[in-house]
Amino acid sequence: MFSSARDLGILLRACLDGGVIDPQLRAALQMTMRESFRVDAKFGQGMAWEHVRLDGVTVIDKPGGLNNASAYIGLVPARRFGIVLLANRGDYPHEIARYRILPALARL
Repeated sequence: MFSSARDLGILLRACLDGGVIDPQLRAALQMTMRESFRVDAKFGQGMAWEHVRLDGVTVIDKPGGLNNASAYIGLVPARRFGIVLLANRGDYPHEIARYRILPALARL
């Protein structure tokens, strides 16, 4: 599946501001985000999302990509903000957003 920055921005807004989408769609989206399996004290897994607890900040995110492109959407629901990252490379640029950018912004 391919996404544009605009597509992911719309998804980000829907995840953070449930008032912008149909109530049934909001309920379905929230169900996919709900943590259903705790891996350990730091990591959990929802239907489609990963939960990462970092020094008092919970990041809910989903990295993805193909051979030479990466996509990432990360949310800090408690602070109602997130980030979308599209990179023209296949490595793991989401780790910068997950472990550095989102926690730093959450502490502002």
